[in-house]
Amino acid sequence: MVQDLVILAIIGFILEVLCTKMTGFVLDAIPTCTISFLILFIAIARWNLWGLLITPVLALATMLGGMWHVVSGISAVYDWKVFLSVWIALLPLGVNVIFFKKIGTKKIVQKIPFLIALLLMNYVLFNFTQLFMFRILDHGNPIVIGNPVYSYTYKNDEGEEFIKNYYMDYNFIYNLFGFFISIIGSIILRSQGVLNNVIDKLVEDKENAEMLKVDEESFKIEEVSEADATAEEESKPA
Repeated sequence: MVQDLVILAIIGFILEVLCTKMTGFVLDAIPTCTISFLILFIAIARWNLWGLLITPVLALATMLGGMWHVVSGISAVYDWKVFLSVWIALLPLGVNVIFFKKIGTKKIVQKIPFLIALLLMNYVLFNFTQLFMFRILDHGNPIVIGNPVYSYTYKNDEGEEFIKNYYMDYNFIYNLFGFFISIIGSIILRSQGVLNNVIDKLVEDKENAEMLKVDEESFKIEEVSEADATAEEESKPA
């Protein structure tokens, strides 16, 4: 399990840093999640709630990717508040385990409507929680809408100053990119067996091994009984 989660964390960290660094050019919104939706979904599908152990790594990747953004106005936004709000917002995705247990991981993964519905729920949960937590951490009021996270002043070639405001309220638009990545990636990876629940497979293998052991013992008992019966029959006087 540890090795599997470490590999997922490393892949997620690298890709999330690159994606966060390269998005955010079009809108004034702040991207906060791209590859993390898919990576965390894989981790939870394979290891249940243990998959949440990689959430701080993914949150750190988002913060660092933003801090290294080529647009200085955007890079100034990414700080500890983004890190904490993203980390906390990824944790509710653990509710996927409830559906995996009730419906079955294999059934959800194999039926595209179930799969998309669960990934859509993850997208909504993350955006709501992350924005709620960021507002509390930033200005203590979770219901204030439209406040710029950061105002950046820059000059054009003619020396005129302009103020550029960046917002967290509309990050759900950029996060749609991560939502679609999670759908496409999950559909591709399910055929490779990546989304199989490893814990359930281990339990199933153990149960099958125990059943096989019982069958072998029963077969041995039957063989002994048959041998005893044959010996008794042969020992009877003609």
